Amino acid sequence: MSRELVLTAAQVLTVSERVRTSLREAAKLVFSQRPDLEYLKPVVRVLSTEVARRYLLLDHVLEKILGVEVRRLPRFWRNVARIVVYEVMFRGTGTDKFRWVYQRLSISPSELSRVRCLRPEDVVQDLNQHQRLSILYSVPQWILEKFVEVQVPGLEEFLRKLFDFPVKWIRVNTLKITRSELCRVLRSRYGICVVEDVDLPEMVKVLRYRGNLAKLPEFEKGLYHLQDKASALVCHVAGVRTGTYVIDVTGGPGGKATHAYQLGAYSLALEIAKHRVREVVKMCRRLDFVVDVVRGDARTPPLRLEKFEVVIVDPECSGLGRLWTCPEVKMWLRPGDVRKFVKQQYSILRSVLERVRRGTTVVYSTCTLTREECEDVVRRVVEEGLAEVVEQRPFIGVESPLLRRTQRLYPHLHDTAGFFIAKLVRT
Repeated sequence: MSRELVLTAAQVLTVSERVRTSLREAAKLVFSQRPDLEYLKPVVRVLSTEVARRYLLLDHVLEKILGVEVRRLPRFWRNVARIVVYEVMFRGTGTDKFRWVYQRLSISPSELSRVRCLRPEDVVQDLNQHQRLSILYSVPQWILEKFVEVQVPGLEEFLRKLFDFPVKWIRVNTLKITRSELCRVLRSRYGICVVEDVDLPEMVKVLRYRGNLAKLPEFEKGLYHLQDKASALVCHVAGVRTGTYVIDVTGGPGGKATHAYQLGAYSLALEIAKHRVREVVKMCRRLDFVVDVVRGDARTPPLRLEKFEVVIVDPECSGLGRLWTCPEVKMWLRPGDVRKFVKQQYSILRSVLERVRRGTTVVYSTCTLTREECEDVVRRVVEEGLAEVVEQRPFIGVESPLLRRTQRLYPHLHDTAGFFIAKLVRT
């Protein structure tokens, strides 16, 4: 365990917390400033992700077992301390590897050696049920309460799943290659274990592959796109088919807009952020798709929505459904962020419903699990008489216990991101 590796991983975690961005984006920033450390990138990504998954448990060990006042440590050194405890506790790294941090963290080798024999269950045995789940699975209590509120089925199984290696999904570009042919290519050329999905005809589940699927030649040739199955479900729920006029009013980075085109629709992506507009254009070029892209705010769209038969609304959210792939979200997300997102989500959905024709299909989806961002936003526009919730097909998730005819998907039940989908019709 080199000092350089510990310091670089701690820096990536610190940047992610401070800038409130993904570990991937934080790593890009850190390594752009230190290109000489590029060789550490794969190991840093794994290490920083594992520490983010367990950060509250690691903090608990630091405080209760080692007597370190975690909150008094500067953010960078807090992450160094977390990495040290993770390495000793979960990987059995020798305490002699960390002599250079003992004085800075006010701990000794003998104290740290006590951590090696600890099991996570032992650390939380004296806590009540909610505290135990919060610390054991490193989910802040306020987030855990959100999961309880929406009645996540098999809550502890769900939390345990967040520690597993995430399942990857591929959306085959069926305009260029058949699904069976792409699976044959991935198996024979790269030894990738894939299976064809039984629910959605263009989706493939990657069972085993540790490499970067976005680096393969077939990806660059536009033979497939990396998209979670839950996200790909949206266009099918919306009933997109040949000749349908579809607009995704929160269109970046382009997954749903390009999927609609692939299914035969005229597709337009509206996106407010300049960098996301560029991402949509880049994706379309790679896939050889013709999707119109307009820059604008979905709350005040710079075009008429009356001609569109289907509108997709997938606004920015708290991202709590992505903890399986992005555990760092829980390190910096705050309750106030949820309230901010709710305000934006409601504003966008209401604006869309006020501008479309009666009978227009509007699909509202989010990759989060909070009641406020999901059922409450939909219920509000329904109560205002703007829309009604209708049956959706395919229905491969579980019906929300908080709002009939809406579906939720979960990692431990569906091998997807946590996701919410509601199908509305303008009244």
